Amino acid sequence: MTRSPGVIGLDIGSSYVKAVSLNTGNGIAEKYVQKTGFDYTSAASLLVERFRRRPAALGVTGYGKNRWQDNNISAARVVYKTEISALARAMNHLGILDGTLVDIGGQDCKILKIKNGKLVEHALNRRCAAGTGSYLEFIAYRMDMEPAKMNEMAVREKEYYPLNSFCTVFAGTEILDCIKKNVPLSRLVRGLYVSIVERVREIAGLDAPVFLSGGVIAYHPVLLEIFQTILGKEVPVAVVPEPQFLAALGIAAYAKEKMLAPNNNEKGEDE
Repeated sequence: MTRSPGVIGLDIGSSYVKAVSLNTGNGIAEKYVQKTGFDYTSAASLLVERFRRRPAALGVTGYGKNRWQDNNISAARVVYKTEISALARAMNHLGILDGTLVDIGGQDCKILKIKNGKLVEHALNRRCAAGTGSYLEFIAYRMDMEPAKMNEMAVREKEYYPLNSFCTVFAGTEILDCIKKNVPLSRLVRGLYVSIVERVREIAGLDAPVFLSGGVIAYHPVLLEIFQTILGKEVPVAVVPEPQFLAALGIAAYAKEKMLAPNNNEKGEDE
């Protein structure tokens, strides 16, 4: 069966590739995700082939956007944008015109400040992976525990043991030392999530309202509760719809815009 043309957005992350297609109302029609692995092109191309519609316009963003090139996909328009640009566009696409977006991914944490629908400031974590998905995965590995179980444990526990180290490796060692001292595991895990929120607050100020996105938010929903607790009632905090696919949605919106623009056979410029 021949597939009809559509608009697809690809977010090629360090850990996972996320992809969405747009419906006629500019919402998400289909969404897919899979591990990135070592072959960025293969992972992204396999996702594109899963959509019911072939790409008339294709947007590409994410950690691996510059490593992906598939000449077998004949899109009328291919647009490349940075994650910051894609996330800001997605917020506008959702009608969120003011606030702070905290996006926590596999390798980095991005904070965007938006006013009147415009990106006015952004900040990223330093090269250390503390406060990211890799940080959680490393700690889970050291404790021989599934990340989902960590989230469940933190939800049940309301007290936490403060962790002093932001460094991924040192935090793992600190947790093991605490276990030897018989500190309750549930309090340690809760403290781990608290340390992530504190790490985010160290990167930049969080002006109200605050919105959360990224794969870490999608798979560790306890973070919403912890953000709300630490920031207090005066700072509303909410999770955006489909938090893992926000950048993919934003780049898809860019791709559709370029498809409808004049001279739409030119390669999209990066930002």
